[in-house]
Amino acid sequence: MPNSVFIAGAIGFVIGATMNIVAALLFAVFFALIMWSLTGFHFVKSKESAKVPNAVPSTPKTPKTSDVSDIQFTPHELGVCLAIRLDTSCPQSIISPTERSLLIDGNISIEEYHRELLVLSATAQEHAVKDLLGNSDIGQQIMAGYQDAWSNVAKSGTDGAFLYELYMRRRSAFQAAVESDRDPKDISTIKRLPMIFAESLCSQTKSPEKSGIASMLAMLTAQAYYDAHYQGAEDALKSQKFFDSTAF
Repeated sequence: MPNSVFIAGAIGFVIGATMNIVAALLFAVFFALIMWSLTGFHFVKSKESAKVPNAVPSTPKTPKTSDVSDIQFTPHELGVCLAIRLDTSCPQSIISPTERSLLIDGNISIEEYHRELLVLSATAQEHAVKDLLGNSDIGQQIMAGYQDAWSNVAKSGTDGAFLYELYMRRRSAFQAAVESDRDPKDISTIKRLPMIFAESLCSQTKSPEKSGIASMLAMLTAQAYYDAHYQGAEDALKSQKFFDSTAF
């Protein structure tokens, strides 16, 4: 049986364990069956014949930064650049076949999911700037450019206005979740960020019984997208020498 099935089962068990042991077992079986169905219910006979679908989106470890490393930008310009390059670092085409299958099963449209990913990725970039530059003058200028770019998105039409509203609505919750995950006093083994992203997806399912699939998808993908864009923003700041990387 593919390793992804066991991973999915483990994720389901962890989610269900927050309620009781019976729920943990039910969630484990449910998640494992979903993932196994995506592999065509086949058994892995050997390492050579194993064909395991991607369990996480096929995002690079860090989005390409060539668009900001060859030219010296002002802080405001870099903020605009970070927002604009979401078009290339988080396109709809990056969504993997595994994600698409779960979207169908969860009754979530790919357009809705992509909007949620854009908002999550945008929040990661914003969080990186605030983490590394704080309330410094350069940090404020970069964020001013970032928000100016998003304001232009809001003015671009109905779709842009909806995306901007979603970004403004989700960003605080995502950032708070990350801060909670970083808290050394929090001994929970369950990450808050995927759970908050799961709540965002569950609001799109329009069906309570589909919430388990949305939760599974969030557990598989949210952290990967967030980490990739956080690192991408950090690399952009380093390339522009806007902070002393040796201090971190």
